[in-house]
Formats: sequence, structure tokens, C-alpha cells
Amino acid sequence: MKKVPITIEALFVDGATNILSQRLLFLQHGFKSQTSDDQEYNTLINPTMQYSWRFDITDGLYQSMVEIPRPSKVRSVLQISTDTPSSLKLWHLRLAHVNWQTIKEMETKGLVVGLNLRREARKAKGVCYDCDVAKMKRMSFRKTTPVRTTEPFKKVYMDLGFIQVPTMEGHTVYLHLIDEGSRFQWYYGQRTKDETVDRLKDFRNLIKAKHQKLVNVFHSDQGTEFLNTQTAEQLAGESLQIFSHPHTPEEACLIEKAHGTLFNKVRAVLYSSGMPSLLWGEAAAYVIETINRTSTKGNKDNLTPHEKVYGTKPSVKHLRPFGCLALKFVDKVYRANKLSMHGAPTSMEGYPTKTKGYRLLDLTSGVISEYRRQNVKFFEQTTVSSEHVDKLLNIVYRQRRRPDLDSTKLPFVSLPVVELPESIEHGDDDAEHTVSTAAAEASSTLSDVRAQNEGDSPEDSAAQNHEETDDELEDKMPVPTLKRHLPVEVKNPRRSQRAKKKPAHLKDFVASVLNSSTSASATMGLHVPLTWDEMTTSPQCAKWLDATKEEFLAQLKNGTWFLVPRPKNAHVLKNKWIWVLKENEHRLVRFKARLVVLDCLQIWGLEFDDTFAPVGRFETLRFVLLYAGMTRAVVKQYDFVTAFLNAPTDREIFMEQPQGHVKRGYEDWICLLKRSIYGLRQSPRNWNSTLHLALVEFGFQRCIKDEALYWIRVESRLVLLPIYVDDILIIGCEEDVDFIAGKLMARFNMKELGTVNYLLGLQIEYKPERHVIFRQTKYVQDIMQKFHMDAAYPVSIPMTTDAMKLIPATEDEQKRDERLPYRSLVGCLQYLVSGSRPELATAIRILSKFLNKYSAVHWRAAKRVLRYLIGSQDMGLHYDLVEARKREKLHIEVYTDANFASEGGDMKSVSGFTVYCNGQLISAKSWKQDIIAESTCEAELIAANTGVHDAVWLKQLVDELQLPRVATELYCDSSSARELMKHAGKHRRTKQLRIKDRKIREYVAENGMIMKPVASKENVADMLTKPLPVETFRRHRAQLGVRASRSAAMSGADESAWHEKKAE
Repeated sequence: MKKVPITIEALFVDGATNILSQRLLFLQHGFKSQTSDDQEYNTLINPTMQYSWRFDITDGLYQSMVEIPRPSKVRSVLQISTDTPSSLKLWHLRLAHVNWQTIKEMETKGLVVGLNLRREARKAKGVCYDCDVAKMKRMSFRKTTPVRTTEPFKKVYMDLGFIQVPTMEGHTVYLHLIDEGSRFQWYYGQRTKDETVDRLKDFRNLIKAKHQKLVNVFHSDQGTEFLNTQTAEQLAGESLQIFSHPHTPEEACLIEKAHGTLFNKVRAVLYSSGMPSLLWGEAAAYVIETINRTSTKGNKDNLTPHEKVYGTKPSVKHLRPFGCLALKFVDKVYRANKLSMHGAPTSMEGYPTKTKGYRLLDLTSGVISEYRRQNVKFFEQTTVSSEHVDKLLNIVYRQRRRPDLDSTKLPFVSLPVVELPESIEHGDDDAEHTVSTAAAEASSTLSDVRAQNEGDSPEDSAAQNHEETDDELEDKMPVPTLKRHLPVEVKNPRRSQRAKKKPAHLKDFVASVLNSSTSASATMGLHVPLTWDEMTTSPQCAKWLDATKEEFLAQLKNGTWFLVPRPKNAHVLKNKWIWVLKENEHRLVRFKARLVVLDCLQIWGLEFDDTFAPVGRFETLRFVLLYAGMTRAVVKQYDFVTAFLNAPTDREIFMEQPQGHVKRGYEDWICLLKRSIYGLRQSPRNWNSTLHLALVEFGFQRCIKDEALYWIRVESRLVLLPIYVDDILIIGCEEDVDFIAGKLMARFNMKELGTVNYLLGLQIEYKPERHVIFRQTKYVQDIMQKFHMDAAYPVSIPMTTDAMKLIPATEDEQKRDERLPYRSLVGCLQYLVSGSRPELATAIRILSKFLNKYSAVHWRAAKRVLRYLIGSQDMGLHYDLVEARKREKLHIEVYTDANFASEGGDMKSVSGFTVYCNGQLISAKSWKQDIIAESTCEAELIAANTGVHDAVWLKQLVDELQLPRVATELYCDSSSARELMKHAGKHRRTKQLRIKDRKIREYVAENGMIMKPVASKENVADMLTKPLPVETFRRHRAQLGVRASRSAAMSGADESAWHEKKAE
């Protein structure tokens, strides 16, 4: 091969190793590389110049012998002149990626010294990939005129909006839709994003029913509320669903602009009317109604959206200002007597969607109702002050109690409530003086307030304000003038935010604080005294004294004690007064006092021995109500008044005279108890024994499987009577129920509370034709308020699948986070699981493992459960009575499952089971096994053993009540476990099974159980062994029967009536 000398532009560094840059050879000079077949050498080839350059491969390096020119002919890098012309790209790099044109201008205009460009560089156009990556900007959206359809329902845009302030219905999310062809808009309020699928279904049904049309295209963003399988299945075959690109709202500008317009108007009507932000949902629906009746530039034919959709010109005669005063006609059936007023003051809040009328806010009860147009008279330039509405809605929807406001003392103001002073409207020079005067008046008012509070500590001032009654607050409420001027920024008087705390060492041991009087009084602004001295100095002293006197007289009437001289060396118990506030769903307050003995001073063997009293089980309550619903029986609830006082004492017990009621002249005498007063350790047992004797006398039998359940046959008709301390249910035909209730009322002081709707903290909806629902919505709301989680964002599942990795906290973490109310929260949630939310069993079991070793990590996991409850607080356990009646006889089914060696360090397994009767859940449990199973078969066998125990208990209860049934079915997804339950195994790996786990074989044989296989994904007990993904969790939750219903579990009126009867 002929050797050809070549010239390469390179920088020579004297004394450095000669290394060529392969990148420069390839990119700038067009060389290509080719390796020989024997891998001995590599050749660089330049096809255009027809020459090659050989490099030998030695120890992984490419080496070539070249002739280097003499140093005299090559200038060192260190000696290169700064005047040498350079490329445009090099100067681009030197000047930190400055703009190309800037470099050219700097050289042309001579702005700097030493900047020389090559001649060809001055005309070149620079391209830098690094600049494009680092400096790339969002491209402008092309302003084009899109082709819009003019036919209604061809294309509908939809989007979700979020408001942090919940409405009266608890809505924090809203669905907004706009039709492209007509610009007609719709609004739906929602509690969570998960309701979007249901609201979309309601919208499509509305269009079908009203207009006999289908929406061709739905356009939305790619949020999970729209992009999911449920929505796709709902729209399949009828409508096309298209999406905007992520982070590109311009593609759906129609709905985005509608969003802005809607809430601009919502803010305006709320501000103009002085209504609180709690009513933003009503305001949004009101604005939507007016938008649909207003002309828009979007319709080129100058038609309103209403006319485009309905084909007729809309009427605006019925439109009224939002928040204006309105008098509603009160029908005679709601008047107390002939002297009652025929009209009631209300506030206009919008228009109904299904009737022709108005939505009116009652200014005395705080309830929004719908009324006919003809029954309402408006005062369009008048409204009520915002302070009154704020107070009213705060009492009704936050404190959850009934307001006690006088309709004759409403503070009216003019509309709009915010107006410019005339001097400002006309541009007078006195404007500044007007505002200054208003500020001075406000400042003077604040000075008076500070003067009144001078000398009091901040805590005393806060406490004094806290203890004011509703009447006092109403009297102190300022009545605003007819027109409020421009708002003046004035600082509010300082109030201490410090709260009285319980001792730190007791904070985690009070799980029932939600129902305590302390918690209730905090929401009502009333102070509950703890001692006699506190009571006598309380602002409500007169009411507390009346309650104390009432209780004392009741004790004397019942003959609870007799005064006797103090025996020598007698052990005398002390007592104390307990004051509580009795309240209902609307927080109607009743001051109540109760005298209790300090049982901690009782001596065992002298003043008491046995204290056990049977308590009803939730499983029994569920079964008897299921049976009642299947037979369409009547279920009435009764309450024993002062139940414990009906039972005599079984020991000689002495007690001091009650404080404040010591008889004059007999100060040294003491009380000899004849009745089981509250506080005695044996009082529940004595009362239960007294009631038991009475029921046996009436012919009832006590169930062996649950001693709190009694039953009797009346001419072959079964009557059930479950007992819960001083509350009982009587279940049967109406004639039998009334007969038995009459006999009990003749023996005891007892009140009828009507059909059961509130028991053991459960809200119960008993509809014998359709369903039975157990719910604890109020309890969930109290938990949220207690732990300040009522404004948190909801989640879909209570616990993620990685929660199994939680480990106990270290000593340092425990010491750092010991103030977290972790134990209290877990205790509250445990009662929720027992009552109506079995789907939470796994999450609570996992959280309960760390009660003694918790940290902030565990606290966050517990709060996630609360976030799940926020979005599902209306859910409860549902019994479908129509489905249950399809089987003539009772059919018991039990599902069992186990998660082998899933408990981290100790490698124990987790068991879970569910027991059904006629397809309705009776019991469910999730727990850690007490031994280490050596195989999945053994773990499944242990789980089945416990599940069968519950099924056998239910079967024996059914048999004891003489009810017809079929054979119990046992579902297990382990074939090996099923075989061991059928046949005695002789395999070496079954030898270690304990006797009680082998006994399941006898249970199966003796009770005639039928074992059936079930697929693992269909085994509902799987959700009781481990956290599950969202879709699987929802499927199993539905199998448990936990779901939300269309109506509330208990209407406010029903629960209010129950509490009123209970408190009388």
C-alpha cells in the first residue's frame, strides 16, 4: 500500500503523550474505522481522499508510528496568540452558551477586545443541542378558530373542580359539564372523586329522559376519575370518550373558561348577599341556572343556551337575587295553634332541578327546603345579616344541634350588603374622611371591648366567652346597619388559643372520649363542672342545681336509701355528683345530674363479690335483625328509666349523704342503701338478675348461646328480646310486641322509643320490605373532629400493600413520638370495626401490633385509615332482605383463609374468616395465629378451625330458637386443608397438629358441614389476612355488604326524636 502524507489540525503540547482524538477524526474529518479479521490491527479510512491509516492493537491500545514535524514548525498551545480567528461554536462555548447573533454583533460593533471570528463563521447559523435541552420553552398554543358543532349533545366537555370548604352536604368536589353546540351547562356536587362515575350516569340518564338523545362525544382531561374502566364500560357502544393531552388545558378551553366564569359569579353573589362560603354549592347551582338563561357569544345565532336545547325562549320572571329575604307560607298542619304566624322568614338560595319553585333557607332552623312559587313572597332588596347566617349554620352543620333563635329578632340589612359610600361613588373629596370615620368607629368599639376585658387573663377571657349560652350570644350579636361601607382592616382583640389538656399519662387510655360530656360540651360552648364548687360558680349554676334536685328527688321516690345513725367502725362509701349534657343529632341540650358511688372504695368480700353481667353481642344483634327483616317483624326499642334503681342490693352498704343535700339536724347520719345505685360494682349484675326473674316469670327463656337474648313462643309465633343493659328490643308481630311491652311497663318504669334506629352507637335503618343498614356516620365524624382530620383529602383504601413492612419503633423513636395519640385513635377505630365496618379489620389488626412501639411512621399509617373514612363515612353494613328471602330456610356459610408466615419477625401466619346467613354477613374477624405454622396447609387449618367455631355457634343459636335451616357450608381455598378436614392424615408433616386443630374434623362430621372449594380471588376472607390493591379491595368490600346507600342511615328527624324520648 502506498504511503501518503496527510495533514491534521491538532494542538501540540510539548512533552505530553501523543494521543489522537477519535471523536475529532470521525466527526470533523470523516474517517471510518475497520478492524481486521484476526483482530491484530485497526484501519482508519477516509474514502473521499482515498487513503488509510493503520493502527496496531497492543494490550488494548491503538498504536501507530508517525513522523512528527520539528518543534520549530509547530507552535505550542501555550504560545498561541489570542488574535487567532476562531469558530463561532468555540466562542459560543467560551461565552457560556450566549446567543449566536450576540456574538456576531459583539465582533462587528467592536464591543469587546480579542473576539475574532473566521470569515465563514460570520455568516454561519449556529446550532447547539445542549442549548435546546437546557433552554427549551413551552411552545405557544396556536390561536386558531376551531370548528365548533352547533347541534346540541354532539360534544360535551366535562371537568372536576375542587373547593377546600365543604358544603352543608359535605361536598368538596363538583362535576361541571358544558355542551359545545348550545353552551348549556350542568353542575353536580360530590363528596369525593369516586362519585364521578355515578354522577356521569345520572347526567346521561337525564339527557335520555328529557331529550331522548345520546351524547356523541365526551371530552375530558386524563384524570383517573374519567380515565377508568368503569367509565369506559358505561359509555361503551353509546358515546365516544376523547381526552386532552396532559398539562394542556388549552385543548379543552371551553370548559376551562366556563370554570372561571362560574366561580367569578359564585364569588360575586356570595359577597353581594353576605352569605357564608358554606353555601358555595347552592350559589354554584343558582349561577348555572342563570347562565343557561343568558345570551352568550358562543351561540352565533344569538340564542340562549336554554332555547338551543329546549326550542323555546326562557322565562326570567321567576328569577330573584341570591340571598334575598323571602316569606314562606306555613301550612296549618305545621302551626301550633290559631295564633301562630302564617309566614316564616327564609333566604332565597336557588331553584329546584325537578320542580318549579325555590330553594329557601329557613332563618330559624337552618334547613334548606323547596317550596312552590305561589307560596313564597320576596323582599328583593332586603336580606339577613351575615353574622346571623354564620351563627345559624355553625350551630346546625358544624355543632350538629338544633338552634334556639327567635324569628322576631332577625337582624335585616339591605341588598347588596356591601355598597360604596355615596361620596366615593360620586368622587367627592370627603371619601377619605368617610373611611377614616368608619375606621375610627371600629377602633373605638375595639377599645371598649379591651376595656371590658382589662384585668382578665387571656385564658379567663376565652373561658368566659366559651361559657356563654345561646341566648347570651344572641343578645350580644350586633345588629348591623342597613348598609355596610367599605371594609376596614381592623385587628381583632387577642384571644388565647390555649386549650386545657388532660394529664399526659392518661391521654392514650380514653378511647370513649368521643361520647363523653367533655367532648360534647366543647362543641356546645357550655362548661360541664367536675366538682360541686365548680358547679356553684358556673354561669349555668341554676340549671345544674335544678338537675341535681331532680335526681335527688328521684332517689328518694325510689327508696334508694334510708338515713341511719352512723354505726361504730362502719365502712362508709363516698359519693359524687356527675353532670352531663344530654343531646341528640341536633344537639338539643338537657342538663342532667347523676349521683354515683365511688366504687374504688368498695371492699371485695364485704360489699361485693361477683360482678359479672351478660352483655349482648354485635353478632346476635345482626342475626336477630336479619331474621326480623326476613319475617317482616316489628322491631321496637324500649328504655328502662333509672334501670339500676329497680334492683335491690344484696349486701349491707353504707354511703355518705349526698353533697348539697345533707339533712339538717342529721349531719352525722349516713345512708343505708336499699337499691343498686349507680357506681356500685355489682349494680349491673343486680339489675340483670332482677330483669331475668321478671322475664322468666313472663314465660321467656334465656338463650344458652347468648345470655343477653331471650325468646318465647306465642301460639307458634317467635318473639325475641335482646337486652343491652337498660335498652331492650322486642321483635315479633305487632300484637305480641305490644302485649309483652305492656306487661314490662306494669312492672318497670319503661319508655317506648319507637322502631329501632339508634342502639349501641349504631345508626340502624330497618326497612323490612327492603333492607337493614348498620352505619356509624356520626361516630366517624366525631373521630375526624377529635383528631382534626375532617379537612383531609380522602383515599381509596385504608392501608397500602406495603404496610406489612411496618416494624416496631426503636426506643429513640418511641421516646420522640410518645405524645402522638396513637393508642386513642386505634381504640376508636376498633369499635368502628366491631359495629359496622368489617373491611377495616386488617388495617386495625396491623396498627394494633404497635401500641407499645409506635412512631410517626405508624401514626401516618393510622391517619390514612381516617382519610379512607372521610371518603366513605356514609358507608355501612347492608342486609338485602329481598335476596335473603329467596331461601326458605336459613343457610349458613363460612369462608376462611390464611396468609402464611406474613407477620415479619416472628413468622406467624394471619387468619381471617367471615360467616354469612342467607348471604348476609353476621361476623368477620382478622387475627394473628398464636403458634407458628410450618406449612400453608397448617395455617389454613388453624384459620378454618376458628371460623368453624363461629359457624357452629350461629348454628346452635338457630337450633335453640327452633328455626329451620340447611347444612352449613365451609369454603376454603386450600385443597390440602380440605382433605385433612375430611380424612385423618398420616403424613409425617401432620403429626405436630394440635388437638384443637384436629377437632375441626369432629365439628365438620357432627354438625353436617359441607366443604366446598373456592377460588382464591373469590374468597372474601382474603381481605381479612392482608392489605389488598384498590380493585380487589373494593370487590371484596362489596361481598361483605359494606357500601353507601342513597339515603342516610338515619334522618336527622328520626334520630332527634329518639334522643328526645331518651332524654325525657
